[in-house]
Amino acid sequence: MQRLVSGSACVCIMFGCQAFVGEYSADRDDGTVLSSAQLCAVDATLAFDLKLDSDEAKDSLADYYDAANPALIDSLAEVAEKFEGGEQHGGVTYLRGAAGVGKSFVMTTITGGFADADQCYVEFADLFAASAGERGFEVELRADLGTTNGKHVFNELPSISRPADFDMETVLEAIGCADDGVPRPLIVLDGIDEIHDDAARLILERVDDYILKRDKAAIPFVHFLISGRPEGFATWLAASERHQENTDIEKNFDLQGPRYVTRGDLAFRVRAYLEFIFGDEFTEADVSNYTDSLVDALTRHPFLRYTTSNLAFGNFVIDQTAPESDTSERALKTRLFDDILERDVDTHGRPGADSEFDGAYRRALEDIAARYIDTDSQGRFSVSPDDTVECFGEDGESLGHLRVRDVLNRSGMAVLSDPRLASTRYRFDPFWLHPHLIERRNQRLNSGYQYQTCEP
Repeated sequence: MQRLVSGSACVCIMFGCQAFVGEYSADRDDGTVLSSAQLCAVDATLAFDLKLDSDEAKDSLADYYDAANPALIDSLAEVAEKFEGGEQHGGVTYLRGAAGVGKSFVMTTITGGFADADQCYVEFADLFAASAGERGFEVELRADLGTTNGKHVFNELPSISRPADFDMETVLEAIGCADDGVPRPLIVLDGIDEIHDDAARLILERVDDYILKRDKAAIPFVHFLISGRPEGFATWLAASERHQENTDIEKNFDLQGPRYVTRGDLAFRVRAYLEFIFGDEFTEADVSNYTDSLVDALTRHPFLRYTTSNLAFGNFVIDQTAPESDTSERALKTRLFDDILERDVDTHGRPGADSEFDGAYRRALEDIAARYIDTDSQGRFSVSPDDTVECFGEDGESLGHLRVRDVLNRSGMAVLSDPRLASTRYRFDPFWLHPHLIERRNQRLNSGYQYQTCEP
């Protein structure tokens, strides 16, 4: 069977669809090779066993997420029961998760305890792209990632231009989440990480204020469900201005991706992907062939198993392990890395192939991975607020320094362990990115270096 081709998916079949960027010792070190082998032990703990003799599968993707996140499902069911029972309630649920894990999907499927008329769903990216009249406040772009000397800005994100004028009641009316000052009982706000930190903190703080200071007689019930990557919550959750009353109205959940363990699970996942990409333009033979190819790759490459738990990255895995693809470890990691980078270009405007900072950004990620090679047993490492990495242009010229936290936050390749803590710990996600980036660096700094894998 010939591989199906989608314009939105990476369709490079042979290895090398994008070459390594920058073949020089840009960071001026002596080119010392760093062995990524020590990270293979962490990689092995994340890979779970498959049960390929079973065709058992769940009925829907929502069922897989419900099974993986029972505490979240129970909590929202409890909120819905309070509303149905006429109880007075004001609260907020924070749903955090790594890039691509499935937050946006889950946000549209876990609110079934509320009738459509009783809830309002808004994506921050769409809200900030709307007209001022439609959103109720003014917007401006601010640097998200830039050099500390201010000379180079890698990307910008939308923020609120006049914070003092930001009024939650006005905004809720403007976006259709309130009528005559009365909000919908459930307000769902998706993608808090897709706006600038300044705007994210302001909105989260004002949501708390709205809940705590509302007229409870006029507004007896209101619950906000807010989702995003952990870094989108960090500036507010770690703020010194927070009080116990803020903590009392908040519940925090980290979204877990499902595990696709049986052959039935994997066939279900393949079918869902083909339906998403091609509609009804595929056959049962396509499902079988794609499943066979995926099973073969997951059997040979355990790192792919935990990668499929991520909704977006799992799609990349199915695409990149399609029949007739090169499924060697290095080839797969190279293509998947490019897919993950490109996704964050679309969602957060980070440098991509068309950016003058593409090479500098990639090299900065490689150097960060090498610097923090010593991790704990779960692959986490600590980053100080003052940690920086020097970045270099295509000719080896220094562009200045980037703050490591700023590089990792919103990169789509690292997850912040707990945004409620002032001390920050990260883990590359999916974890295989950490050794892969180190190997890329080794190749860049050492002519003739042979890429090392975690396979025996």
